Amino acid sequence: MEELSKAKIKIFAALQVKKYRYRHRRFVVEGWKMVQEAILERWKVEAIVVREGVELKSGFDLGGYPCFQTSEEAFQKLSSQTHPEGILAIVEFPETGFGKMDELDSLPEGPGLILQDIQDPGNLGTILRTADWFGIKQVICSKGCSDILNPKVLRATMGAIFRVEVSYTSDLTRLLRESKQTIWAADMEGENLAETPLAPESWVLIGNEANGIDRDFLKLPAVKPLTIPRIGKTESLNAGMAAGILMWQLSFGSQSGQN
Repeated sequence: MEELSKAKIKIFAALQVKKYRYRHRRFVVEGWKMVQEAILERWKVEAIVVREGVELKSGFDLGGYPCFQTSEEAFQKLSSQTHPEGILAIVEFPETGFGKMDELDSLPEGPGLILQDIQDPGNLGTILRTADWFGIKQVICSKGCSDILNPKVLRATMGAIFRVEVSYTSDLTRLLRESKQTIWAADMEGENLAETPLAPESWVLIGNEANGIDRDFLKLPAVKPLTIPRIGKTESLNAGMAAGILMWQLSFGSQSGQN
């Protein structure tokens, strides 16, 4: 394997910082699973980097992409993990996704997920992983959400980042106000989810972990408050858990309601 040059090490190490990820339109994924997922899902990989002393696993498919070796010291500069597995990949942004939806007049037809100010990287990554499980391919994040390419978010997605198209908007209010699609908003005061089948072309809106959904959003014509009925005494659900329940209803609820 060829040694990774000092110039490349410097450029790739800078991708740990958000502004450089978006400037260079590249990001780092780490670990055997994430690297293999990027390759199998046919994303463009600029380089695969292996730490000195680490051997490629039997059957691991490099997809024809260039593979480099680097010292442990240099690898630590590229990695965000305390105990890295010894392999990472530099992945280019896709042609779609990670973009802006501000130029749209309204939301496209769902199903889809809208996230308002989800700030915990683990929550955001888990929500994307769950969206992938339920086959929901469209996710829109407000500008207050954690960066989708934050290393902690990427790890939590477990590869879903390569199958779910994520976009950002700096004007979520306008998108919701002008939407022609129904938007079901997770809220403590709303229609009972158990009695409300969701049309498969709808959208689901999940609010901030601490503050929930902006109350002004609930006044918009397209936004319909929806409550997950409670049996026990816990005051609220984790944002990721609430999103998972609503996505199940979006994917299967209307079908089960017809049986």
